[in-house]
Amino acid sequence: SNNNTRGIFQGGYNPSPGMFNEAAYVTIQTLGNTSDFGDLTVARGSTTGTSSSTRGLAIGGATTPATNVVDYCTIASTGNYIDFGDFSFWRLEVESLRYIGGYGRMSWVSLADWRDALPDPTAAFADGVIDHMNEDHADAMVAYCHAFSRATDATSATMTGLDRYGFEMSAETGQGPRPIRLPFAEPIHSSDGSPLRFMFQRTGRTC
Repeated sequence: SNNNTRGIFQGGYNPSPGMFNEAAYVTIQTLGNTSDFGDLTVARGSTTGTSSSTRGLAIGGATTPATNVVDYCTIASTGNYIDFGDFSFWRLEVESLRYIGGYGRMSWVSLADWRDALPDPTAAFADGVIDHMNEDHADAMVAYCHAFSRATDATSATMTGLDRYGFEMSAETGQGPRPIRLPFAEPIHSSDGSPLRFMFQRTGRTC
């Protein structure tokens, strides 16, 4: 905990005697060793701290078992901490999921699929691919729209998204901008982006 003047260290752990409840403070603007501030209500380590300009909180911490005690102090003074109250731990049990990606883009995700899901390998390079396609292959994306979507009157297209299963574009049509989603022939599994050139080339040959 701290304000603009003081920083407070709250509790901690030593191999012997173990968890301790002492709190110490420093005056931030000067150099020097810590000074005794007071004691926490419960000895513990790994305490989470937060503060306002006047009060500091010591929240929870590692004890045996872990504690849910919250203590507070008045930062400008010294003295033992006072019990503020307790907090609760909540565990979320997922039963079903609903994906909502925007207007008309939503679906249910099965619990098994969610649990088996892995990070998308394209996440590390997707932004670079999107920039490259928009800067150097705008004509190809218009061709994709004409060949694989209902946007057969598209005059321009901008790539807006990329993932392991396909890519998304915003196509300019006679009725205004239209979202387009095109799947790859097979999912991308590599995290280095090497299969993408083949995927786009194969798509282009199919146009």
